[in-house]
Amino acid sequence: MKSENGCGIGAEFPHAHKIDIINIVFFGISWLVDMRIFRMHIRYGFFILDIIRVTSFLILLTFGFSLIKVSWIVITPEIYESETLFLEGIYKYIRHPMYMGILVIYLSLVILNLSIIMLAAWILIFLVMNIMASYEERHLIEIF
Repeated sequence: MKSENGCGIGAEFPHAHKIDIINIVFFGISWLVDMRIFRMHIRYGFFILDIIRVTSFLILLTFGFSLIKVSWIVITPEIYESETLFLEGIYKYIRHPMYMGILVIYLSLVILNLSIIMLAAWILIFLVMNIMASYEERHLIEIF
C-alpha cells in the first residue's frame, strides 16, 4: 500500500514537514528567550565542566547527523518504492532513525546550554515526534 504522497509504504503523519519546521522555530525561540530574557542557562566558567559540555555537545551533534545521514543512505530508490518492510542497516535497531537523529541534535543543544527552558522545549518536541512516529507505526502495523 503506497503512502498518500505516492512513494514509500504506509502513511506519513499529516503535515509532518510543517511540524518539523514549527519544532525548529519553537526550539530557536525557546533558546532566544532563555538566552536574552530569562537567562536560566548555566553560564560557562568552570573549565573542566565546559570541556565536558562542549565535548558532549559535539559527540551528540555528530551522532545525530550520522543517524540522519545513515537513514537516507540505506534507503535506495528501489527500497523506497518497494512494498516490503525494510529491516536492515540502522533500521534493524531503530525504527525511526531520522526522528531519533533530530531528537539527539536537539538534545545536544540542551546539553550545551544546560537550561530548564531548553529541556522543557526538548521534552515537548520529543512528545510531538513520539505522536508522529506512533501514527506512522500504526499504519505500518495495519499493512504488515
